[in-house]
Amino acid sequence: QLVTNLKSKITDQEEQIQTLIKKRRDDLEKVKDFERTKIQVDQLQTYKREAQERMKELNDKIQQQENELK
Repeated sequence: QLVTNLKSKITDQEEQIQTLIKKRRDDLEKVKDFERTKIQVDQLQTYKREAQERMKELNDKIQQQENELK
């Protein structure tokens, strides 16, 4: 009886360990996805900033040319 109970506990604990291992693997994938997304956001913010700077330059140039035409 005692041996059977202990074997059952071991089996339960092994299942719990396997469940935890799977959860940690899933968590690792989520962390990797998050890191990839974070890099993409950083790149997009850089592109946005560069585009805004270029747009400002072009608007300034247009304004300057309009002033020259007056």
